[in-house]
Amino acid sequence: VYQSYPVFLSCWESASYAREALESKGIEAKQYYRPLTGRWNNSTELYIKNICLPVHKGVTKEDINTICDIILRAEDGGFLE
Repeated sequence: VYQSYPVFLSCWESASYAREALESKGIEAKQYYRPLTGRWNNSTELYIKNICLPVHKGVTKEDINTICDIILRAEDGGFLE
């Protein structure tokens, strides 16, 4: 059973904005597991652009709408506001 669903945004600023905005609404959003290597590589690139969304029966339709709105705003440059 999966507890979260990873989503990859276009840049780290969008992902950071989305995580913070979701947390401010009481929706848990975390980053996927940190890569073990200290070098910059593809896994690091994916790590900084991802958020893990909750997947459980407690997620309401309102939560889903909030999640979608925040991700769309993040991808539209909402972090620049």
